[in-house]
Amino acid sequence: MITNSPSTLSERWKRLVVADRSYIEARMRLFDSLHADGLLLDEKSYSYPRQNELVMVFFKRLPDTFLDSFAEREFESKSRALYQEFVLRQEELSAALEAVLPTGSELLNLLKIALSDPSERATALRFTNFLRRYNDVLTNEDNFEQIFSELLYIASSYSGFTDLAREIILSLSREWLLANIEKYSEGILEDGTYEEYSGLIKLYSEIDPSLAFKLARRAADSADEDIREIGEMYLVEYQNR
Repeated sequence: MITNSPSTLSERWKRLVVADRSYIEARMRLFDSLHADGLLLDEKSYSYPRQNELVMVFFKRLPDTFLDSFAEREFESKSRALYQEFVLRQEELSAALEAVLPTGSELLNLLKIALSDPSERATALRFTNFLRRYNDVLTNEDNFEQIFSELLYIASSYSGFTDLAREIILSLSREWLLANIEKYSEGILEDGTYEEYSGLIKLYSEIDPSLAFKLARRAADSADEDIREIGEMYLVEYQNR
């Protein structure tokens, strides 16, 4: 149980990363057990955290909202113990979130580093999504400039983090994205491979198809055969719409 709040933001962030990881692990163990007990009919629906789950944790709406259909049931003893552990980890995560939140620009600098660190990236993305939607730190889009390059790098590649990074980026206004995304993409495209071009074309197409068309034309002129192929594929798709 988290009892003392570390003194520095960096220490509090590390505590949050640990609490987030412990929460996810407890969550997975509980849902695996519930599924084995026949209490979860659709395992996939509960396999990974929902995008707003960190918000529900912070506002202490878990497990009452998230597991309300299970809380009153008679669990097997193993599931009951795992449920109690899950509640404990949820409380620890909520406390760790609360300890990190009353901060401003220093937090953005920390997030920039964490988004580049594979061991902290999952927590950093979920926390960025949380801040974007429910805290003043990232409601100002100009603040995103401090971490936008890192988000864009994640969104342009294919991993378990890609969709959430894209969701965060697409929550920004279309006007801001049109004014900024190309200049931030340039550093990725300079040494970009098929993967980065493909990822950015897909992201651009969700912002403005003409933006994706422009990048696809650039890709189609590339000396790299794979990059050229993805550009030509999108141009054909664009023309057939």
